[in-house]
Amino acid sequence: MEKNPSEFRKRKPILSWSQCKRLGGIVSILMNKEPIEEIVVHLKSLNMIVEHNNNLLVNESGMQEARRLLKITGISLEIKKKGF
Repeated sequence: MEKNPSEFRKRKPILSWSQCKRLGGIVSILMNKEPIEEIVVHLKSLNMIVEHNNNLLVNESGMQEARRLLKITGISLEIKKKGF
């Protein structure tokens, strides 16, 4: 008896709402966009971004979190750090 091809597929990983907001905020900052103030405050409280000369920059812990969340979703990208 043959198995249905859909039985071989793995379940797609899903991020929680807070993980989506964190990843979206970090990606926005990396693309030089201003995320929603609520997300900026949250990322600052988690020490993932810093403000330098009125610009938001993603620090190393923010980059690690972005890589981790992208890995969960199955996206493999090389993120290069911009800024300081």
